[in-house]
Order: sequence, then structure tokens, then C-alpha cells
Amino acid sequence: MRKSREQSFTPQPARVPDRFRTKERTSRDYAHPSDSVLPTEHLRLAYAHIGAETGNVDAAIAQKRAFVVDIRTDKLIDEEIFKKYPTVYVGARKDIEFPLCLGSRTIMMVDPELHDPKICTEVEDRISKIITHQPEWVGDGLRFKFDFGQGEEDVLITFHSELFLSPEAYAATQEESDEALGIRRVAEQLTEDPDHWLITDDVKEEWRTKTGRFAPDYKPEKRKTPSRFEAPNKIGMLLGYRTTGIDLDQDPASLAALVPGGYILSDHEFASIADSLLPSQMQEVMNAAMEGKGSEVYKKKWLLRGFITIPLASQGSSDHYTFVRKSRRR
Repeated sequence: MRKSREQSFTPQPARVPDRFRTKERTSRDYAHPSDSVLPTEHLRLAYAHIGAETGNVDAAIAQKRAFVVDIRTDKLIDEEIFKKYPTVYVGARKDIEFPLCLGSRTIMMVDPELHDPKICTEVEDRISKIITHQPEWVGDGLRFKFDFGQGEEDVLITFHSELFLSPEAYAATQEESDEALGIRRVAEQLTEDPDHWLITDDVKEEWRTKTGRFAPDYKPEKRKTPSRFEAPNKIGMLLGYRTTGIDLDQDPASLAALVPGGYILSDHEFASIADSLLPSQMQEVMNAAMEGKGSEVYKKKWLLRGFITIPLASQGSSDHYTFVRKSRRR
């Protein structure tokens, strides 16, 4: 511990409710959101500090900001849900600004990388840049005041260095590429303690000598597989961004804990939906994509599971993201 500062559901025809309909926006709407979209200094600072660390960083930041502007402009989230229930942010690492901009009041950050106290301290520092004072450590979490537009409210952040899925399921989705596996084996051979290896300059040089290619930094160390995250009894939102190989609907306990009216937001479509498509449905999706239209197939699939899909203006006709709300008709 760190020191103290912590009835059955009958599917209805796929239909987008009027309040979920979107309108075209310009790039300026995303680059410089109006005060009506981000009505407080806390929200504006959080938006300005939204970051990313994997892949195309600039594209990731732009997409996160677009999600925020679309959701806040079109009022696509009932913030009463966030006032009552936590957001579970899978693969969060130190990205605290994104869920704050969405309106989350209790944020459970789930990521094995959070075993490192330095990352948790970085989250603390990032919060202090937004609220201009140090948040308070409460047990293994952080508490602070944040103004979402109705005066300052309590926000609680908790850190969870467990796996969202079971270790077995996680291992199945995180198989190393041949290149990553090769670099790891070189590192183990050059390290006296093979259970704790680093990709040092010597490892990179050895890898380049053997393959003629430069070695990227795949991971800083090898450690025991973390335990599994235990979902709370009730969840307001399941949030994830670039959760490679992991879909937010893969954990039955978390999905069951999502309250009626709760949300799932991710930057990609889920395999459980895509893999369930019949050949004719796959063709329908492809045809719609070629015509620049959104497919009704995904909407119908989610509706059968008790969820309403919510379109985001910035994503146009793309099916390559997931934003759904759990039906209240349960």
C-alpha cells in the first residue's frame, strides 16, 4: 500500500432514437470545442491533456477527442449513471483524462502495468495539472474535486494491476509474434536471471546482428502473470481503447454487472459480433462499406443481446468502433 495522500428481453426493430441522431461537424469543432461542450476549466484542461502511448499516437488522441466532443455535444450519455456507478477502464495505464472528459466520477483503472508505483504517481501528477492542486491518496486510490459543470464533485480513482480476463484467456489473445518471441529469447540468453530480463542495448545489438533488423522495445521485463480483475457488483461503463486482442464483452461477470442504461465504448468492433455473421450478413456489411453506408447488421446483432447502438458523428458510416447502451427493458 502506498502512503496516504485513496424479465426477458424482446428485441425490437433496429432503430436509432432521435436523441442519438448525429450532425456533421467541422475539424474546428474537434480542435476547439465550444464552452457549451466543455463548460469548465477542468474539462478544458483534461481535454487538452488527453494522450496516447501506442500505435499512431496523433491518430489515437484525435479519435479520443472526437469521441468526447460527439458524446458531449449530442448528450449521448446520461451522467446520472456516472454519478451512481463506476467506469471500468480496461487497458487504462495512465490515461486519466479520457474518462474524466466523458464524465466518469468513479474510475477503476485496470491494467497490469499499474503494478509499477511510478505509473500511479504519473497519474497523480497528470491530475494535479488539471485541478491545480494535489489529489489525496485514499488507500491505493486517489480522491479529488473536479468540476463537470455543476460545481465541484468528488472523483475517486482506483488502481487495479490485474488482468481483465482470466490468465488463460489473456494468454490466448496475447500470443507473441515470432519477432517478439525471438527478441525475448535473445534477452533471456544474455541475462543472468532469465526470469527478470530487459531489452538492453546489448540485446538490441545482438538482435540486429542476427536478423539485420532493429529491435523495438516490446516490454521492460518478464514477470509472473497477474491475477484476474474482479468486477464490482454494478458498472456504469465499460471503457477501453486499443485493448489489443481483448474485447470488453469477453468477461461475463463485467458484462452482467453493467447496469441497465450503462454503456460500452471501445475503438474497435468486437469479435463476438463479427464472428457471428453469416456469409450473407458479411456480404451485406461489405456492400454497405463500399457504398459508404453504415450496416444495419451490427445494430441488429447488438439489439438481440439487449443493447442499443449509438452512432458517433465523427465516425461516419464506420462499423469499426463500439458504442452501445444496455437496454433498460430487462
